[in-house]
Amino acid sequence: MRVHRKLGECVRRIACLSAALALAAIVTDAHAQNAPAAPIIVYTGAAEGTGAPAAALVARANERGVLRVIVGIRETLANEESLAPAQAKAQRARLRASQQAVLEATAGAGVTGVTLFDTIPFAALNADAATVQRLLADPRVTSVQEDVPVPPSLLQSVPLIKADQAAAAGFSGTGQVVAILDTGVSKTHPMFAGGKIASEACYSSTVPNHSKSLCPGGAASSTAVGSGVNCAVGINGCYHGTHVASIAVGSTASRKGVARGARAIAIQVFSRFDKLSDCFFGPTPCVRTYTSDYVKGLERVSRCAPRSRSPLST
Repeated sequence: MRVHRKLGECVRRIACLSAALALAAIVTDAHAQNAPAAPIIVYTGAAEGTGAPAAALVARANERGVLRVIVGIRETLANEESLAPAQAKAQRARLRASQQAVLEATAGAGVTGVTLFDTIPFAALNADAATVQRLLADPRVTSVQEDVPVPPSLLQSVPLIKADQAAAAGFSGTGQVVAILDTGVSKTHPMFAGGKIASEACYSSTVPNHSKSLCPGGAASSTAVGSGVNCAVGINGCYHGTHVASIAVGSTASRKGVARGARAIAIQVFSRFDKLSDCFFGPTPCVRTYTSDYVKGLERVSRCAPRSRSPLST
Protein backbone atom coordinates (compact mmCIF):
# COMPACT_ATOMS: atom_id res chain seq x y z
CA MET A 1 0.00 0.00 0.00
CA ARG A 2 1.17 3.50 -0.72
CA VAL A 3 0.51 4.60 2.83
CA HIS A 4 2.83 1.85 4.00
CA ARG A 5 5.56 2.92 1.57
CA LYS A 6 5.36 6.45 2.96
CA LEU A 7 5.25 4.98 6.44
CA GLY A 8 8.44 3.09 5.68
CA GLU A 9 10.24 6.39 5.11
CA CYS A 10 9.14 7.48 8.59
CA VAL A 11 10.20 4.18 10.16
CA ARG A 12 13.68 4.40 8.65
CA ARG A 13 14.22 7.67 10.50
CA ILE A 14 13.55 6.05 13.89
CA ALA A 15 16.81 5.61 15.78
CA CYS A 16 15.48 3.57 18.70
CA LEU A 17 17.03 0.20 19.53
CA SER A 18 14.72 -2.75 18.80
CA ALA A 19 11.78 -0.56 17.71
CA ALA A 20 11.01 -3.24 15.15
CA LEU A 21 10.44 -5.72 17.98
CA ALA A 22 7.73 -3.54 19.48
CA LEU A 23 6.15 -2.77 16.13
CA ALA A 24 6.03 -6.45 15.23
CA ALA A 25 3.79 -6.98 18.22
CA ILE A 26 0.88 -5.15 16.61
CA VAL A 27 1.12 -6.75 13.18
CA THR A 28 -1.54 -9.40 12.76
CA ASP A 29 -0.66 -12.77 11.26
CA ALA A 30 -2.39 -12.85 7.89
CA HIS A 31 -3.06 -16.55 8.32
CA ALA A 32 -4.39 -16.37 11.86
CA GLN A 33 -7.92 -17.51 12.55
CA ASN A 34 -10.45 -14.66 12.54
CA ALA A 35 -7.94 -12.27 10.94
CA PRO A 36 -9.44 -8.96 9.76
CA ALA A 37 -10.30 -8.52 6.12
CA ALA A 38 -7.87 -6.64 3.88
CA PRO A 39 -8.69 -2.93 3.61
CA ILE A 40 -10.50 -1.62 0.55
CA ILE A 41 -8.15 0.81 -1.21
CA VAL A 42 -9.08 3.18 -4.03
CA TYR A 43 -6.39 5.10 -5.93
CA THR A 44 -8.28 8.03 -7.39
CA GLY A 45 -5.87 8.64 -10.25
CA ALA A 46 -6.16 5.05 -11.48
CA ALA A 47 -8.81 3.39 -13.62
CA GLU A 48 -10.42 1.73 -10.62
CA GLY A 49 -11.10 5.15 -9.08
CA THR A 50 -14.63 5.04 -10.44
CA GLY A 51 -14.94 1.26 -10.67
CA ALA A 52 -15.55 -1.71 -8.40
CA PRO A 53 -13.15 -0.73 -5.57
CA ALA A 54 -14.78 2.69 -5.26
CA ALA A 55 -18.27 1.15 -5.24
CA ALA A 56 -17.13 -1.39 -2.64
CA LEU A 57 -15.72 1.35 -0.40
CA VAL A 58 -18.93 3.40 -0.58
CA ALA A 59 -20.98 0.26 0.10
CA ARG A 60 -18.80 -0.51 3.09
CA ALA A 61 -19.41 3.00 4.45
CA ASN A 62 -23.14 2.53 3.95
CA GLU A 63 -23.02 -0.81 5.76
CA ARG A 64 -21.04 0.56 8.71
CA GLY A 65 -22.82 3.91 8.89
CA VAL A 66 -19.51 5.56 9.76
CA LEU A 67 -16.26 4.29 8.31
CA ARG A 68 -12.77 5.32 9.39
CA VAL A 69 -10.68 6.07 6.31
CA ILE A 70 -7.15 7.19 5.47
CA VAL A 71 -7.00 9.82 2.75
CA GLY A 72 -3.97 10.41 0.53
CA ILE A 73 -3.25 14.10 -0.16
CA ARG A 74 -1.70 15.29 -3.42
CA GLU A 75 1.52 16.67 -1.98
CA THR A 76 5.14 15.74 -2.63
CA LEU A 77 7.26 15.92 0.50
CA ALA A 78 11.00 15.78 0.96
CA ASN A 79 12.60 13.80 3.77
CA GLU A 80 12.85 16.29 6.61
CA GLU A 81 16.37 15.09 7.41
CA SER A 82 17.49 16.64 4.11
CA LEU A 83 15.90 20.01 4.93
CA ALA A 84 16.99 22.96 7.01
CA PRO A 85 14.71 23.59 10.02
CA ALA A 86 13.01 26.53 8.29
CA GLN A 87 12.40 24.43 5.17
CA ALA A 88 10.94 21.58 7.21
CA LYS A 89 8.65 24.02 8.99
CA ALA A 90 7.48 25.49 5.69
CA GLN A 91 6.86 22.02 4.27
CA ARG A 92 4.72 21.07 7.26
CA ALA A 93 2.74 24.28 6.89
CA ARG A 94 2.13 23.54 3.22
CA LEU A 95 0.99 20.01 4.05
CA ARG A 96 -1.35 21.27 6.77
CA ALA A 97 -2.92 23.77 4.34
CA SER A 98 -3.52 20.99 1.81
CA GLN A 99 -5.03 18.71 4.44
CA GLN A 100 -7.32 21.49 5.66
CA ALA A 101 -8.42 22.31 2.12
CA VAL A 102 -9.55 18.72 1.56
CA LEU A 103 -11.39 18.68 4.89
CA GLU A 104 -13.15 21.95 4.11
CA ALA A 105 -14.57 20.32 0.99
CA THR A 106 -16.38 17.83 3.24
CA ALA A 107 -17.91 20.60 5.39
CA GLY A 108 -21.41 19.87 6.57
CA ALA A 109 -20.96 16.12 6.15
CA GLY A 110 -20.59 15.43 9.86
CA VAL A 111 -16.92 14.47 9.69
CA THR A 112 -15.42 13.49 13.06
CA GLY A 113 -12.24 11.96 14.43
CA VAL A 114 -9.88 13.92 12.17
CA THR A 115 -6.19 12.98 12.38
CA LEU A 116 -3.67 15.15 10.53
CA PHE A 117 -0.23 13.68 10.02
CA ASP A 118 2.83 15.91 10.22
CA THR A 119 5.35 14.15 8.01
CA ILE A 120 3.41 12.14 5.41
CA PRO A 121 0.75 13.38 2.94
CA PHE A 122 -2.25 11.69 4.51
CA ALA A 123 -5.13 12.43 6.86
CA ALA A 124 -7.59 10.13 8.62
CA LEU A 125 -11.22 10.70 9.53
CA ASN A 126 -14.56 9.10 10.29
CA ALA A 127 -16.74 9.39 7.18
CA ASP A 128 -20.21 8.43 6.05
CA ALA A 129 -20.91 7.19 2.51
CA ALA A 130 -21.58 10.68 1.15
CA THR A 131 -18.27 11.93 2.51
CA VAL A 132 -16.42 8.98 0.98
CA GLN A 133 -17.95 9.87 -2.39
CA ARG A 134 -16.86 13.50 -2.01
CA LEU A 135 -13.32 12.42 -1.20
CA LEU A 136 -13.15 10.08 -4.18
CA ALA A 137 -14.22 12.93 -6.47
CA ASP A 138 -11.76 15.48 -5.04
CA PRO A 139 -8.80 16.08 -7.43
CA ARG A 140 -6.59 16.87 -4.42
CA VAL A 141 -7.07 13.33 -3.10
CA THR A 142 -4.78 10.55 -4.37
CA SER A 143 -6.30 7.63 -2.48
CA VAL A 144 -8.97 6.64 0.02
CA GLN A 145 -8.66 3.45 2.01
CA GLU A 146 -10.52 1.82 4.85
CA ASP A 147 -8.63 2.11 8.14
CA VAL A 148 -9.09 -1.49 9.26
CA PRO A 149 -8.50 -2.12 13.00
CA VAL A 150 -6.33 -5.14 13.78
CA PRO A 151 -5.73 -7.11 16.99
CA PRO A 152 -2.42 -7.45 18.84
CA SER A 153 -0.32 -10.41 17.78
CA LEU A 154 3.22 -11.55 18.53
CA LEU A 155 4.21 -14.62 16.57
CA GLN A 156 7.98 -14.41 16.99
CA SER A 157 10.36 -11.89 18.49
CA VAL A 158 13.50 -13.03 20.33
CA PRO A 159 14.53 -15.79 17.86
CA LEU A 160 13.74 -13.54 14.89
CA ILE A 161 16.23 -10.85 15.92
CA LYS A 162 18.77 -13.37 17.32
CA ALA A 163 18.59 -11.79 20.77
CA ASP A 164 20.33 -14.70 22.48
CA GLN A 165 23.43 -14.21 20.34
CA ALA A 166 23.37 -10.45 21.00
CA ALA A 167 23.20 -11.03 24.76
CA ALA A 168 26.03 -13.54 24.61
CA ALA A 169 28.12 -10.95 22.76
CA GLY A 170 27.58 -8.50 25.63
CA PHE A 171 25.02 -6.16 24.07
CA SER A 172 22.52 -4.97 26.71
CA GLY A 173 21.00 -1.85 25.13
CA THR A 174 22.32 0.42 27.87
CA GLY A 175 21.90 4.05 26.93
CA GLN A 176 19.26 3.29 24.29
CA VAL A 177 15.48 3.75 24.20
CA VAL A 178 12.98 1.26 22.80
CA ALA A 179 9.63 2.35 21.38
CA ILE A 180 6.72 0.15 22.46
CA LEU A 181 3.66 0.88 20.29
CA ASP A 182 1.09 -1.42 21.83
CA THR A 183 -1.68 -1.48 24.48
CA GLY A 184 0.35 0.52 27.01
CA VAL A 185 2.75 -0.53 29.75
CA SER A 186 2.21 -1.08 33.47
CA LYS A 187 4.88 1.18 34.96
CA THR A 188 4.58 -0.52 38.37
CA HIS A 189 5.44 -3.97 37.01
CA PRO A 190 8.65 -5.37 38.56
CA MET A 191 10.24 -5.69 35.11
CA PHE A 192 10.29 -1.88 34.82
CA ALA A 193 11.60 -0.92 38.24
CA GLY A 194 14.08 1.94 38.41
CA GLY A 195 12.38 4.39 36.06
CA LYS A 196 12.55 2.38 32.86
CA ILE A 197 9.63 4.23 31.25
CA ALA A 198 11.28 7.30 29.75
CA SER A 199 8.27 8.83 28.00
CA GLU A 200 4.67 7.99 27.23
CA ALA A 201 1.82 8.91 24.92
CA CYS A 202 -1.53 7.67 23.64
CA TYR A 203 -3.24 7.73 20.23
CA SER A 204 -6.66 6.12 20.09
CA SER A 205 -9.86 6.59 18.07
CA THR A 206 -13.54 6.90 18.82
CA VAL A 207 -15.64 5.87 15.82
CA PRO A 208 -19.38 6.26 16.53
CA ASN A 209 -21.09 2.90 17.12
CA HIS A 210 -17.83 1.02 16.65
CA SER A 211 -14.87 1.97 18.86
CA LYS A 212 -13.97 4.10 21.86
CA SER A 213 -10.70 5.88 22.61
CA LEU A 214 -8.63 4.45 25.45
CA CYS A 215 -6.65 7.67 25.99
CA PRO A 216 -7.22 9.54 29.28
CA GLY A 217 -10.63 11.20 29.27
CA GLY A 218 -11.50 9.62 25.93
CA ALA A 219 -9.24 12.07 24.07
CA ALA A 220 -7.90 11.20 20.62
CA SER A 221 -4.34 11.74 21.83
CA SER A 222 -2.40 12.56 24.97
CA THR A 223 1.20 12.93 26.09
CA ALA A 224 0.34 13.53 29.75
CA VAL A 225 1.89 11.53 32.56
CA GLY A 226 0.08 8.20 32.66
CA SER A 227 -1.09 8.35 29.04
CA GLY A 228 1.03 5.34 28.10
CA VAL A 229 -0.16 3.12 30.94
CA ASN A 230 -1.81 -0.13 29.91
CA CYS A 231 -5.55 -0.13 29.31
CA ALA A 232 -7.83 -1.91 31.78
CA VAL A 233 -6.98 -5.61 32.04
CA GLY A 234 -10.70 -6.42 31.93
CA ILE A 235 -10.58 -5.57 28.22
CA ASN A 236 -9.33 -8.55 26.25
CA GLY A 237 -5.79 -7.88 24.99
CA CYS A 238 -4.82 -5.07 27.35
CA TYR A 239 -2.09 -7.17 28.94
CA HIS A 240 -0.24 -7.32 25.61
CA GLY A 241 1.81 -4.12 25.79
CA THR A 242 3.24 -4.91 29.21
CA HIS A 243 4.19 -8.37 27.98
CA VAL A 244 5.95 -7.01 24.89
CA ALA A 245 7.72 -4.27 26.85
CA SER A 246 8.99 -6.90 29.29
CA ILE A 247 10.47 -8.86 26.39
CA ALA A 248 12.05 -5.71 24.97
CA VAL A 249 13.54 -3.93 27.99
CA GLY A 250 12.40 -5.70 31.15
CA SER A 251 14.86 -6.71 33.83
CA THR A 252 14.68 -8.41 37.22
CA ALA A 253 17.18 -10.55 39.11
CA SER A 254 15.84 -13.68 37.43
CA ARG A 255 14.41 -12.44 34.11
CA LYS A 256 16.07 -10.34 31.42
CA GLY A 257 14.63 -8.71 28.32
CA VAL A 258 16.35 -8.30 24.97
CA ALA A 259 17.66 -4.79 25.72
CA ARG A 260 17.72 -5.20 29.48
CA GLY A 261 19.75 -2.03 30.01
CA ALA A 262 17.51 0.18 27.84
CA ARG A 263 14.53 2.34 28.73
CA ALA A 264 11.17 2.45 26.96
CA ILE A 265 8.86 4.94 25.29
CA ALA A 266 5.39 3.56 26.06
CA ILE A 267 2.80 4.52 23.43
CA GLN A 268 -0.75 3.19 23.70
CA VAL A 269 -2.23 2.91 20.17
CA PHE A 270 -5.26 0.67 20.68
CA SER A 271 -8.99 1.39 20.90
CA ARG A 272 -11.83 -0.43 22.64
CA PHE A 273 -14.41 -2.47 20.70
CA ASP A 274 -17.55 -3.93 22.27
CA LYS A 275 -19.29 -5.80 19.45
CA LEU A 276 -18.73 -9.49 18.82
CA SER A 277 -18.35 -8.84 15.09
CA ASP A 278 -15.61 -6.23 15.70
CA CYS A 279 -13.82 -8.61 18.07
CA PHE A 280 -13.97 -11.36 15.40
CA PHE A 281 -16.37 -13.23 17.68
CA GLY A 282 -13.80 -13.49 20.45
CA PRO A 283 -14.21 -12.23 24.04
CA THR A 284 -15.67 -8.74 24.39
CA PRO A 285 -14.74 -6.03 25.02
CA CYS A 286 -11.49 -6.25 23.07
CA VAL A 287 -8.76 -4.01 21.69
CA ARG A 288 -7.87 -3.29 18.08
CA THR A 289 -5.53 -0.70 16.57
CA TYR A 290 -6.17 1.55 13.60
CA THR A 291 -3.31 2.19 11.18
CA SER A 292 -3.85 5.93 11.64
CA ASP A 293 -3.21 5.68 15.38
CA TYR A 294 0.03 3.76 15.21
CA VAL A 295 1.28 6.03 12.40
CA LYS A 296 0.75 8.98 14.77
CA GLY A 297 2.70 7.00 17.35
CA LEU A 298 5.49 6.49 14.84
CA GLU A 299 5.60 10.19 14.09
CA ARG A 300 6.15 10.84 17.78
CA VAL A 301 8.83 8.17 17.99
CA SER A 302 10.66 9.69 15.00
CA ARG A 303 11.58 12.58 17.29
CA CYS A 304 14.15 10.31 18.93
CA ALA A 305 16.38 10.52 15.85
CA PRO A 306 19.87 11.93 16.56
CA ARG A 307 19.00 15.20 14.85
CA SER A 308 16.39 15.89 17.53
CA ARG A 309 17.58 18.24 20.28
CA SER A 310 15.82 16.37 23.08
CA PRO A 311 14.11 13.12 22.03
CA LEU A 312 12.01 12.76 25.17
CA SER A 313 11.19 16.37 25.92
CA THR A 314 7.90 16.65 24.00
